Amino acid sequence: MSKARTRINPFDRGTAEHVLFDRHCRADLAAKAAERSAFLYTTEATSHRDTANRYADALRALGHGDKVPGQVALVDLTKSGTNNG
Repeated sequence: MSKARTRINPFDRGTAEHVLFDRHCRADLAAKAAERSAFLYTTEATSHRDTANRYADALRALGHGDKVPGQVALVDLTKSGTNNG
């Protein structure tokens, strides 16, 4: 017969469970912060790309389309398979 380990409160300081719980919380917060950061950078990049496209359209309308390169595709960092919720 195996010895069953008694359940320990994960909030009791000094226990292995508390260390694991603390590390889990810190890693979860870091992941959420990185996801928010990626979303904000994607939003900012999209805004800049839209502005550049408006200027490019204006240059084309003025007959300077040969000086405007094609539109660069943006990578969507929010669709990396993680939950932003």
